[in-house]
Amino acid sequence: MKDNTLTVPIIHPNGTPKRSLLAALDNVHRAINDAMDALRQAGPNQRDYSSDASRWELALEQHRIRGEALKFVLESVQAEIDAITDL
Repeated sequence: MKDNTLTVPIIHPNGTPKRSLLAALDNVHRAINDAMDALRQAGPNQRDYSSDASRWELALEQHRIRGEALKFVLESVQAEIDAITDL
């Protein structure tokens, strides 16, 4: 996205039904939640980075960034769900 403005579909008779849009987005929402759970379980283990503290810190930072990216996508999908629900 170039900006943070959410583009919401227009519900009309020739388009995808509202219920179908919401069902598809609900599937995406659940999949992202599953990915977030999997990412939490795959967090870096300090023992896997030897005695090099800088590698451990870098691994933690990269893991945090991945989590934030998934959180952003989850929040974006939820915003779209909310906007479509309000139509």
